[in-house]
Amino acid sequence: MIGMETLYPSLPLTGKMDEVRLWNIARTESEIRENMHIPLVGTEAGLVSYWQMNELVNGEFLDIVNANNAILEWESEMSASDLPFGSGSSFSSTVTSGGSVDFTGTDLSLNFNSISAETDFTVTKLNVSPNINPIANEPFDEQYWIVHKYGAGTFDADLTVVLTENLDVNDENNPTQVKMFSRESTAATEWIYLLDATNIDAVQNTATFPG
Repeated sequence: MIGMETLYPSLPLTGKMDEVRLWNIARTESEIRENMHIPLVGTEAGLVSYWQMNELVNGEFLDIVNANNAILEWESEMSASDLPFGSGSSFSSTVTSGGSVDFTGTDLSLNFNSISAETDFTVTKLNVSPNINPIANEPFDEQYWIVHKYGAGTFDADLTVVLTENLDVNDENNPTQVKMFSRESTAATEWIYLLDATNIDAVQNTATFPG
């Protein structure tokens, strides 16, 4: 059983679970970081069971690897997931000095003006809309990005993204009308305004945000 207290089975997990994966091999830091926000295929080496928990089929969550299907216990129920998760791509990079780093396949790059120590970054681009959008704004919401920083290093960088939606000459002439919002990694929280773009390239369809 998953989520049961062994000594006290009457005290089940108080919380939520989604995208549960069971392995018989050790996963590297990079593999964990790059796959925690995007679905697996189900044929990965060492993957024993994989419950995506997208739907109940005849009262069970299907295990797409070995048919170790799961059932809900203790009056548990399904709810809409607020996990930042969906189809997309990830890329990791270890940064040791200033300069531009392109996180391949994610349509995001960071130009490091300074960095104090070797630091690992993992960027994931999700090709889906977030569960909620910023209030009173017209968002470019066909994609969003998750940027994880690992390590104690501090840094200053300019961030550039390539948007799926079309940027135009009006955006190029008024870059501050394109705004960036952020939130904590849990997708249950509201978006908070962060800063305005300083440069829009309508030909390349990029927006750059400083610092």
